[in-house]
Amino acid sequence: MNDKSLRDAVLAELDRLVDGAPVAVAVLDGVVTLTGRIGAPIDRLRIDSAASRVAGVRAVVDKLEFDDVQDRDVAIARAAADLLDGFEKVSRGSLRLVVRDAVVTLSGEVPDHQLRTVLEQELLGLAEVSDIQSQLHVALPGGDVGERLGKMLAWEGATIRGLKVAETDGVVSLAGEAEGWFDRDALERLAWALPGVREVINRVTLPAGAVDPTGDSGTTGS
Repeated sequence: MNDKSLRDAVLAELDRLVDGAPVAVAVLDGVVTLTGRIGAPIDRLRIDSAASRVAGVRAVVDKLEFDDVQDRDVAIARAAADLLDGFEKVSRGSLRLVVRDAVVTLSGEVPDHQLRTVLEQELLGLAEVSDIQSQLHVALPGGDVGERLGKMLAWEGATIRGLKVAETDGVVSLAGEAEGWFDRDALERLAWALPGVREVINRVTLPAGAVDPTGDSGTTGS
């Protein structure tokens, strides 16, 4: 089949799909190029599929554009919201979903790292989504963070005088005075081990003359 006949066949297939589909078709060496403006992501999928199944088509180049980027983003947002509603562990109001220019920004709190990864992958797999900007954080388990760290320090045999711990959205801030570098580093390591922690700010100080195993001495926490 020559290119002209192939073009006619593709146009006929598209006409059966959507009456008066606003799509221009060009064919060169069996490669079909589609151009035009369409209304929704589902239209693109259907048009691409219809052109590809015509006998003799070697490849399809999709240069279709949407009538309005906002229409595409609305379709993506609805699909993404429906997807999130299907997860039992995701409670309404715990996540925020923003779509702009086919980029999905997801923020909020999830109960574990596995769910965060699954949500990101599932959203990225939606039609027309070009990228995921994830600002999700994993919730810390209930209870006082300072009390848990204090108990963990005791198990390690480390001591921090005047230990103060604050946690906000997975960011743990540490303050107090350590007897030595071992105690200070043990506290930071244990803080990182807590589920949901994404940042540790260590302001624990050291007594004057404390020996730094890296070679410095008398320094304080950052």
